[in-house]
Amino acid sequence: ADVFCMVCNTAHHSAAAISAAAELELIDMIEAMFAKIKRNHPMCRRVGLICSQGARDKRVFDRYAGGLELIYANQMAQYWITAGICGVKTMNRFQSEHHPNRPKSIFQRASIWMEQQGAEVIASCCTDIAVDFDARDCSSLPLVDSLESLADAILNYWLRTGEFSHEH
Repeated sequence: ADVFCMVCNTAHHSAAAISAAAELELIDMIEAMFAKIKRNHPMCRRVGLICSQGARDKRVFDRYAGGLELIYANQMAQYWITAGICGVKTMNRFQSEHHPNRPKSIFQRASIWMEQQGAEVIASCCTDIAVDFDARDCSSLPLVDSLESLADAILNYWLRTGEFSHEH
Protein backbone atom coordinates (compact mmCIF):
# COMPACT_ATOMS: atom_id res chain seq x y z
CA ALA A 1 0.00 0.00 0.00
CA ASP A 2 1.13 3.53 -0.76
CA VAL A 3 -1.72 5.39 0.92
CA PHE A 4 -4.29 4.88 3.63
CA CYS A 5 -7.31 6.65 5.05
CA MET A 6 -8.93 6.72 8.46
CA VAL A 7 -12.69 6.70 8.58
CA CYS A 8 -12.90 8.39 11.97
CA ASN A 9 -12.57 12.12 12.56
CA THR A 10 -11.57 11.74 16.20
CA ALA A 11 -8.73 9.37 15.26
CA HIS A 12 -7.22 12.17 13.19
CA HIS A 13 -5.86 13.50 16.48
CA SER A 14 -3.07 10.95 15.90
CA ALA A 15 -3.08 10.97 12.09
CA ALA A 16 0.38 12.46 11.59
CA ALA A 17 1.99 9.97 13.99
CA ILE A 18 0.19 7.02 12.41
CA SER A 19 1.12 8.17 8.90
CA ALA A 20 4.77 8.58 9.89
CA ALA A 21 4.93 5.22 11.65
CA ALA A 22 3.30 3.43 8.72
CA GLU A 23 5.39 5.38 6.22
CA LEU A 24 2.26 5.90 4.13
CA GLU A 25 0.57 8.94 2.70
CA LEU A 26 -2.75 9.74 4.38
CA ILE A 27 -5.80 10.63 2.33
CA ASP A 28 -7.07 12.96 5.03
CA MET A 29 -10.83 13.17 5.45
CA ILE A 30 -10.74 16.38 7.48
CA GLU A 31 -8.44 18.09 5.00
CA ALA A 32 -10.80 16.96 2.22
CA MET A 33 -13.82 18.31 4.11
CA PHE A 34 -12.30 21.76 4.64
CA ALA A 35 -11.15 21.88 1.01
CA LYS A 36 -14.73 21.12 -0.03
CA ILE A 37 -16.10 23.83 2.27
CA LYS A 38 -13.69 26.40 0.82
CA ARG A 39 -14.32 25.30 -2.77
CA ASN A 40 -18.13 25.10 -2.57
CA HIS A 41 -18.73 27.93 -0.08
CA PRO A 42 -15.97 30.50 -0.74
CA MET A 43 -17.76 33.26 1.19
CA CYS A 44 -18.03 31.12 4.33
CA ARG A 45 -16.13 32.43 7.35
CA ARG A 46 -17.72 30.43 10.21
CA VAL A 47 -18.22 26.65 10.33
CA GLY A 48 -20.33 24.84 12.89
CA LEU A 49 -18.88 21.45 13.79
CA ILE A 50 -21.14 18.56 14.72
CA CYS A 51 -18.50 16.20 16.10
CA SER A 52 -17.75 13.71 18.85
CA GLN A 53 -16.90 14.76 22.38
CA GLY A 54 -13.34 13.49 21.87
CA ALA A 55 -12.82 15.50 18.68
CA ARG A 56 -14.25 18.56 20.41
CA ASP A 57 -12.08 18.14 23.51
CA LYS A 58 -8.92 17.54 21.47
CA ARG A 59 -9.87 20.36 19.04
CA VAL A 60 -8.96 18.03 16.19
CA PHE A 61 -10.20 20.44 13.51
CA ASP A 62 -8.26 23.55 14.54
CA ARG A 63 -5.15 22.79 12.49
CA TYR A 64 -7.25 22.35 9.35
CA ALA A 65 -9.33 25.54 9.60
CA GLY A 66 -7.05 27.73 7.49
CA GLY A 67 -8.55 31.03 8.57
CA LEU A 68 -12.11 29.80 9.13
CA GLU A 69 -13.66 30.40 12.51
CA LEU A 70 -14.80 27.11 14.01
CA ILE A 71 -17.85 26.85 16.20
CA TYR A 72 -17.67 23.93 18.60
CA ALA A 73 -20.73 22.91 20.58
CA ASN A 74 -21.10 24.16 24.13
CA GLN A 75 -21.63 21.59 26.87
CA MET A 76 -25.42 21.31 26.36
CA ALA A 77 -25.26 21.11 22.56
CA GLN A 78 -22.45 18.53 22.85
CA TYR A 79 -24.66 16.47 25.14
CA TRP A 80 -27.30 16.39 22.36
CA ILE A 81 -24.71 15.51 19.71
CA THR A 82 -23.30 12.68 21.82
CA ALA A 83 -26.83 11.36 22.39
CA GLY A 84 -27.43 11.48 18.63
CA ILE A 85 -24.18 9.68 17.80
CA CYS A 86 -24.99 6.98 20.35
CA GLY A 87 -28.60 6.86 19.15
CA VAL A 88 -27.53 6.03 15.61
CA LYS A 89 -26.32 2.69 16.99
CA THR A 90 -29.64 1.91 18.69
CA MET A 91 -33.27 1.53 17.77
CA ASN A 92 -33.66 5.31 18.20
CA ARG A 93 -32.76 5.79 14.55
CA PHE A 94 -36.00 3.99 13.68
CA GLN A 95 -38.21 6.34 15.73
CA SER A 96 -40.83 8.34 13.86
CA GLU A 97 -39.55 11.16 11.64
CA HIS A 98 -39.86 13.95 14.24
CA HIS A 99 -39.43 11.97 17.47
CA PRO A 100 -37.18 14.04 19.80
CA ASN A 101 -34.91 11.05 20.52
CA ARG A 102 -34.32 10.20 16.88
CA PRO A 103 -30.73 11.10 15.94
CA LYS A 104 -31.98 13.11 12.96
CA SER A 105 -34.01 15.34 15.29
CA ILE A 106 -31.08 15.73 17.66
CA PHE A 107 -28.67 16.71 14.85
CA GLN A 108 -31.29 19.14 13.52
CA ARG A 109 -31.38 20.84 16.95
CA ALA A 110 -27.58 20.96 16.99
CA SER A 111 -27.45 22.49 13.50
CA ILE A 112 -30.01 25.13 14.50
CA TRP A 113 -27.93 25.91 17.60
CA MET A 114 -24.83 26.25 15.38
CA GLU A 115 -26.71 28.60 13.06
CA GLN A 116 -27.77 30.71 16.04
CA GLN A 117 -24.08 30.97 17.01
CA GLY A 118 -23.30 32.42 13.58
CA ALA A 119 -22.31 29.35 11.56
CA GLU A 120 -22.59 29.76 7.80
CA VAL A 121 -21.92 26.10 6.97
CA ILE A 122 -22.50 23.00 9.10
CA ALA A 123 -19.82 20.29 9.03
CA SER A 124 -20.88 16.75 9.86
CA CYS A 125 -17.71 15.51 11.54
CA CYS A 126 -18.54 12.02 12.75
CA THR A 127 -19.06 9.19 10.30
CA ASP A 128 -22.00 7.88 12.37
CA ILE A 129 -24.00 11.06 11.75
CA ALA A 130 -24.69 10.34 8.07
CA VAL A 131 -26.60 7.19 9.06
CA ASP A 132 -29.60 9.37 10.00
CA PHE A 133 -28.81 12.96 8.93
CA ASP A 134 -27.99 14.59 5.63
CA ALA A 135 -28.30 17.94 3.86
CA ARG A 136 -32.09 17.58 3.54
CA ASP A 137 -32.34 17.39 7.34
CA CYS A 138 -30.02 20.26 8.20
CA SER A 139 -31.07 23.73 9.27
CA SER A 140 -31.27 26.28 6.46
CA LEU A 141 -27.47 26.10 6.14
CA PRO A 142 -25.44 23.97 3.76
CA LEU A 143 -24.10 20.72 5.21
CA VAL A 144 -20.69 19.28 4.31
CA ASP A 145 -20.14 15.70 5.41
CA SER A 146 -16.62 14.48 6.24
CA LEU A 147 -17.26 10.91 5.09
CA GLU A 148 -18.62 12.06 1.75
CA SER A 149 -15.60 14.36 1.46
CA LEU A 150 -13.30 11.39 2.09
CA ALA A 151 -15.06 9.31 -0.56
CA ASP A 152 -14.55 12.17 -3.04
CA ALA A 153 -10.87 12.44 -2.08
CA ILE A 154 -10.31 8.71 -2.56
CA LEU A 155 -11.97 8.82 -5.98
CA ASN A 156 -9.92 11.89 -6.94
CA TYR A 157 -6.72 10.14 -5.81
CA TRP A 158 -7.56 7.14 -7.95
CA LEU A 159 -8.46 9.27 -10.98
CA ARG A 160 -5.30 11.36 -10.56
CA THR A 161 -2.88 8.47 -10.06
CA GLY A 162 -4.63 5.54 -11.69
CA GLU A 163 -3.45 3.58 -8.67
CA PHE A 164 -6.15 1.32 -7.41
CA SER A 165 -5.70 -2.28 -6.57
CA HIS A 166 -7.26 -4.86 -4.34
CA GLU A 167 -6.10 -8.22 -3.19
CA HIS A 168 -8.30 -11.26 -2.90
